[in-house]
Amino acid sequence: MTSARTALIFGTRQDCGFLRHHLGVRLSRGGLLAKGIHVDLTTLAKMAGFKFHLFLRRDCYERLTEESQPLSDNDDLDALLTALRDVLMEAEDFEQPMPFDANGVPLVAYANRVDLDDPRPAITVVLREEGNLHD
Repeated sequence: MTSARTALIFGTRQDCGFLRHHLGVRLSRGGLLAKGIHVDLTTLAKMAGFKFHLFLRRDCYERLTEESQPLSDNDDLDALLTALRDVLMEAEDFEQPMPFDANGVPLVAYANRVDLDDPRPAITVVLREEGNLHD
């Protein structure tokens, strides 16, 4: 993804209250990770060429993986990264939820920031029934 495209996706209009507003959480990203509510896939995403942080809700992660498979060998996570790349490249408005499917699992991606006090760009993926598709 080019830096101009990344700048478009993660413009300065991303609000610090994003996590609270769209995902209904009252914890920082660190708190969500510590409690196991979110899973950090940033290392895997960067190995696949993504330039930003990637987080999945725990239940989304569990639907896409099997405990017996190593993370890097999981075809479902590869499908997630491919589908996510496609939806990001086709999206016109990154301030809106971006629904997509990965191996038949309905998902929603949100462009946001790493944490409430960390403005680095991130993507959070949740199951579509959890996602807030309305303003």
